[in-house]
Amino acid sequence: MQTVYLVALAVSASLALLGVFNRHFDDNLFQRLGLAVIGFAACSDIYLAIADVSCCEASNGKSLFVIGFSVYGIGTLVKVVRHMDRT
Repeated sequence: MQTVYLVALAVSASLALLGVFNRHFDDNLFQRLGLAVIGFAACSDIYLAIADVSCCEASNGKSLFVIGFSVYGIGTLVKVVRHMDRT
């Protein structure tokens, strides 16, 4: 199960960082910041899992993921509201 978790973290980090650095991804600032936090959370969890540090990995990683998804969600809400005004 640890291997599946590490692969999922690597995929999450890769996709988030590709979204942040891709100029073709039509996102706003909040979505880009949310993806950056998600990518950072995934990278830090990978490091903590590989370094076998168990002091603080569960709560910090979950908190960063939740914050990142919340910021990304706020950015998506802003984009939806902005597109609703155009129609």
